[in-house]
Amino acid sequence: MEVMIFTDMDGTLLDHYSYSHKPVDELLVDLRKLTIPVIPITSKTFSELIPLRLEIKSACPFVIENGAAVVLPKAAFPLASMISKGDDIEDAGDYWIKSFCPNRHYWQSLIFSIKDEFPCQFSTFSELGVEGVAEVTGLSLGQAELAVDRQYGEPVYWTGNAKDLEKFCSRITELGGFTLRGGRFTHVSGNVDKGKALLWLKKLYEKKNGKQIKSIALGDSGNDIAMLQAANFPVIIRSPVHEPPLFQQTENNRVPAMITSATGPEGWDVAVKELLKMIGVMTSPKEVNNDG
Repeated sequence: MEVMIFTDMDGTLLDHYSYSHKPVDELLVDLRKLTIPVIPITSKTFSELIPLRLEIKSACPFVIENGAAVVLPKAAFPLASMISKGDDIEDAGDYWIKSFCPNRHYWQSLIFSIKDEFPCQFSTFSELGVEGVAEVTGLSLGQAELAVDRQYGEPVYWTGNAKDLEKFCSRITELGGFTLRGGRFTHVSGNVDKGKALLWLKKLYEKKNGKQIKSIALGDSGNDIAMLQAANFPVIIRSPVHEPPLFQQTENNRVPAMITSATGPEGWDVAVKELLKMIGVMTSPKEVNNDG
């Protein structure tokens, strides 16, 4: 059975505090041997994902900035003809990039047009700068520099009250923008989400492989809901800092969302193993060999 795994990164595959992926490293090796793609779908940037993919030894496509763009390695998708007609695909060296919204500058201008309505209640990534982002995230300066290098949206670090955050999100909507709330930031961008990117990429894989695919998706925050609702098998990874996001089952979901007991990558490891066994896929190449 063809299976794809779509995963959030911070707080899901990566520990919320340490950003470690060590608890899932052994399973990731097994998934590579079983040729099951593990697709990062994250608020992270292109610049952040390139070294992170090397760390987890991934050659798979990835989705950046909460679904703003899908990045396809040309090694896996060498022919532009694989892409559907009408799709706006950028040739970016070793990658094809499919974008779903305008660039970052557009959204920065929109945010600053209403900044005076919410004095001293938020800072954008561009205002925080590398040192500020490092301070509020716990990232190193080098990691923060990659996080600040955004292309399609602008994260907002909200320091005001929750009621005014609702007003801020409403104003962004009135101006034609969209907001997604993650574990630490509210992201301002276009009409994009992780679910739309998941469905686009899943369809591309089905076209490439000539087979229908079962999708597993894992996330921990509100900005993961669209991805979870688009997947056949949704998993909410428990967070150490906030309650599980509200989830409403859709026709895409073959089962209700699983909520893990363990947090972060520990929960990821248990959930993926359990689901693969449930849908008839062994989690270890040794198990496959033993079966014949």
